[in-house]
Amino acid sequence: MRFFLALFFIFAPLSASATQWLKFDEKTFLVAPPSDARYLTSNQAVLVGQKCAAIIDAHGDFSALERFASEVKKRIPQPICHLFSTSSDEEQILGMMLLANEFPDATWYATSHVSQHFNEYQSALKDKLSRFEKSLQLSQSRLETHSNAQMQQRLNKAKARIDKWQSRQFSPPTLLDAAQVTLDLGGHFVVVEEIEGATLGGLSILSHHNLGLFAGLTANPIPYVQDSDLGAWLATIKKTTPI
Repeated sequence: MRFFLALFFIFAPLSASATQWLKFDEKTFLVAPPSDARYLTSNQAVLVGQKCAAIIDAHGDFSALERFASEVKKRIPQPICHLFSTSSDEEQILGMMLLANEFPDATWYATSHVSQHFNEYQSALKDKLSRFEKSLQLSQSRLETHSNAQMQQRLNKAKARIDKWQSRQFSPPTLLDAAQVTLDLGGHFVVVEEIEGATLGGLSILSHHNLGLFAGLTANPIPYVQDSDLGAWLATIKKTTPI
């Protein structure tokens, strides 16, 4: 039925396929979206130490993020102590706001741009949830002329999910207290630094365990067409590329 399409993006992730968890080593997991959603959903990473773990990046698919958070809690026995946003991209920040609620004891780090414009991100989140609600209302009105118990159950679940998102309080991220900060996950040190980038600033996270560098969009060897500040992108590439 057509009204199901209006509901689908609220109730289900962008792809019905499973997210891929790739174990790089005992302290590093790379989390990739299904192949059919690779241009829609960002990659993520989970860094693990003896004391706690950290999540790098989010995306704008709230349903998929809830499933990801549930999977993290199943797979990772250590508590999540840090969340990192390598980008100031709107959808990624809105997704990280959701993850910050899923892991309320974690400290969320993002670029200073996000903190300075947090009210704008909150407005964008409100608009996104309003679109979800309007889509749900449209589906409910269409269901009135198409009695379907299974679809009504889906609508009820979608409404509960939207109500939960709308009731949450979202706090701004924490700023780095120095140009470069070293955090200890418990035998796994990571160096966090604010960098210039493609989305009005970002963060880079360097793992001492395997020298893996996580820098999101900014570290792409080829810039996106919409990148407005290629000078900042080139400076960051030169800075982060091993010689």
